[in-house]
Amino acid sequence: MISIITINYNNSEGLKRTLKSVSIQDKSLFELIVIDGGSNDESPRIINEYNHIIDYKRIGPDLGIYDAMNKGLKRCSQDFVMFLNSGDIFINKDCLSAIKNFNLSLDYAYFFNAIIKFKEINYSKKSPENYQSTSYQINHKFIPNHQAILFNKYFYINNSYNLDYKISSDVDYIFRLSKSNNLLYIDYDIVEFELGGVSSTYKSFKKTYMHMKEALKINFKYQKNYLYSLIRIPLKFFVKYLLQNLIGNRFYFLVYNIKRILK
Repeated sequence: MISIITINYNNSEGLKRTLKSVSIQDKSLFELIVIDGGSNDESPRIINEYNHIIDYKRIGPDLGIYDAMNKGLKRCSQDFVMFLNSGDIFINKDCLSAIKNFNLSLDYAYFFNAIIKFKEINYSKKSPENYQSTSYQINHKFIPNHQAILFNKYFYINNSYNLDYKISSDVDYIFRLSKSNNLLYIDYDIVEFELGGVSSTYKSFKKTYMHMKEALKINFKYQKNYLYSLIRIPLKFFVKYLLQNLIGNRFYFLVYNIKRILK
């Protein structure tokens, strides 16, 4: 079985999509934990509407998304855990059944394909695309999508999200997993999500600067490529900030196609 953690705060529309997506999976294959940060929209009503598939729920203030994730982890009891936060959805009704058929080993963690939607331009892409390896080593050019990872029990019961990182704690968590465990890739589409989460928005200079500092700190911690990082990471974040403020979320599409050309 898989523990599914859903984090939400004032995103009732996204929450409903997520819970509907979970509700059509085989209930014998998952437990569902919902952590809501004290929403004042329709979220509490929607949570009650799907109470029949929820194994644990908490509605109340927290210290942010990563604190909420840690609260969810403490309630997990299954062999693997995945995060399907409000707005994220399974690709189809058979995702968990397909995962069961892969006969996963508790000795490993796994990552799958995610479909990333660019809502403003009606475009989507698969990530990873044409990934050539069966395992993952720390690499800032590609980081598995957090929503598409199954964290195994040995890792998640011994590791929590670092609250010192306000934007990039998920990246730190994934790199920690890669360092301490074998992270294997399975070429199967599992989740769909739209860009615009806490770690993919660059409209605010203050937030972009904070994100850049966290990225540098994490890169120094795990890769120790100091000179390369000091040049590449600030430049990358400055370009993203500039482009998003000039052309909006279409910049994701632009960056994606530039990367494809440069490969």
